[in-house]
Amino acid sequence: MTAYSYTAYTNSGQRRRGVLVADSETHVREILSRQELFPEEIHATESSVPGKRRRPGFPVSGRLRREDLVLFTRQLAVLLDAGLPVDAALEMIMQSESGSAVKRLAARSSARIREGQSLARALRAEEGALPTYFCAAVAAGERSGALAEVFETLAEFAETRRTETGKIANALLYPAFVASVAVIVAAILVIHVAPEIVAMLQTAGQPLPLITEFTIGVGAFIHTHWISLAAAGVLGLLGARVLTRASTTRRHWERLVLRLPGVGRLVRLSAAAQYLRTLALVLTSRLPVVEATRCAEEAIVNGLLREEAAAAHNMLESGHPLAACLRKISALPPITIRLIDSGEKSSRLAVMTERAAWMAEERFNADMNRISTLLEPVLMLLIGVLVLAIVLSVLLPIFDLQTAFGP
Repeated sequence: MTAYSYTAYTNSGQRRRGVLVADSETHVREILSRQELFPEEIHATESSVPGKRRRPGFPVSGRLRREDLVLFTRQLAVLLDAGLPVDAALEMIMQSESGSAVKRLAARSSARIREGQSLARALRAEEGALPTYFCAAVAAGERSGALAEVFETLAEFAETRRTETGKIANALLYPAFVASVAVIVAAILVIHVAPEIVAMLQTAGQPLPLITEFTIGVGAFIHTHWISLAAAGVLGLLGARVLTRASTTRRHWERLVLRLPGVGRLVRLSAAAQYLRTLALVLTSRLPVVEATRCAEEAIVNGLLREEAAAAHNMLESGHPLAACLRKISALPPITIRLIDSGEKSSRLAVMTERAAWMAEERFNADMNRISTLLEPVLMLLIGVLVLAIVLSVLLPIFDLQTAFGP
């Protein structure tokens, strides 16, 4: 089975777009004909074409947008909680008013499920469109038979993460607008106003202030070589993307990120929240602790922290207590490990792991809120310094001119 995107028209000339799962393009035309639709375009979505592989480093669709992920997860949670089987729930999402990205994801997943794959395996085949922890949690839900509960928790987690990201985006909106206006005004001053003042100073035999020389030099360089600078920026981004996909370079990059002040803490807190949330999901689903740590290990994105999680899993298989094994993971706050330890001793491991996950998420959200609160004034301060430097580079020569031509 293959997922096909189509564009068709009704008898009244209305345009319709959608996604269907069928054996072939001919089968799609038959389905559309039964629906009294006249197809204009039909093509298979690239990631569902049998035998077709994506080029490494150049994904077709990329990661699903956060809004689409929330919508897809919440719809599945509601439909599965209503008692619908997975294939029927995906079929309803394909026929809903969801965005095209959500419909294509549902169609490709439905096609793979009809071929006999599990939902987790069908979602993993999207090659980076979904977060790793998402697929790991879905796999745990399928093994335990608590898929609806897992999707409900994933939907709540995705909605919380979207809210926190939205706060940072809103904090950046006003500084970005001010920065854009400041750059435009600065460019006009540097390109058109400053050269005239410089020419007048040179005619009067007055030396240029150092800040004016620097600003004029930078503006002239950017104005002359902007094409080369833009090309270098694009090539640099592509090169960085290719290098970070290489195992050795990626390892060095992940180590560097963990050592960066502030950023490293956020990465560790995010990994702790995802690990503990997946662990709590699996334990709540009544799967063995060994299975839980394996699924939680897959939820960690950073390779170095994932190796620590793998070492903890190996220790657990050797017979060590879970709390002692989790001390191998440097990202986990000590208080969460103590909670899990008390859960082991009191036979309330799932409950205490859930509480530890909540605590790790609260810490991460608190840091994100702090960043979003501080981000706007810091950015405004930097923009103010930039504008002040440019204004001084224009005003200082004017003051020198007044001195030169004054009485």
